[in-house]
Amino acid sequence: MERPIVNIYCDESCHLENDHHKSMVIGGISCPIGKIRDITSKIKQLKEKHGLPRNREIKWTKISPAKQDFYFDLIDLFKKEDSLRFRAIKISDKKLQSHEKDNHTYNDWYYKMYYDMLKHILQPHKNYNIYIDIKDTIGCEKVCRLKEILQYKKQKENLDILKIQQIRSQESELLQLADVFIGAIGYRERLVEIDNPSQIKLALCNKIESDFSVNFNTSSRCADEKFNLFVWKGQ
Repeated sequence: MERPIVNIYCDESCHLENDHHKSMVIGGISCPIGKIRDITSKIKQLKEKHGLPRNREIKWTKISPAKQDFYFDLIDLFKKEDSLRFRAIKISDKKLQSHEKDNHTYNDWYYKMYYDMLKHILQPHKNYNIYIDIKDTIGCEKVCRLKEILQYKKQKENLDILKIQQIRSQESELLQLADVFIGAIGYRERLVEIDNPSQIKLALCNKIESDFSVNFNTSSRCADEKFNLFVWKGQ
């Protein structure tokens, strides 16, 4: 029997060690490959409904009050589509990683966090394509390292990683949606640092938390598959 193929679209926020941000979020949206075209079309239809060009990129940083209804509808679409799942890890304080004590580098710890985010999504007897947003100059290294660390998962749980590839966020509506969810989690975490919080962004944070019964400051239960968040607090 042919294995089902699932795509995972991964993004991150404030992931560099010395970027002057205390927190970090890594996350991804998963979707069966056979549903990608239909859901992409529905997102583009939402854009048209709200007066946006079909090729307009969705980004957390571009959210404005004038398009609040569009973003609310986007969250509703994600909620209604049973095939869509979101998983993220939030690190409240990157300095809590004890790489000196544990004899590993920041990059070692970063890839461990990336693996911990992905391992909750990956299921036995399925094949996966993993797409990573292009953000910095270490993209090729990132792809190679993720391939390495996922080898153990592949062998242990009888699944296969068909592809790990960098793409630009403009190429995928689902990658853009992942950016919105990751942006919301990070925004709530950094709220104390923001002098004039955006009311529309706060409204979106509240809607996501309410719709998916999640608290951005608390880890979800392992059984929560639709919107799953793990809050890492050091070890």
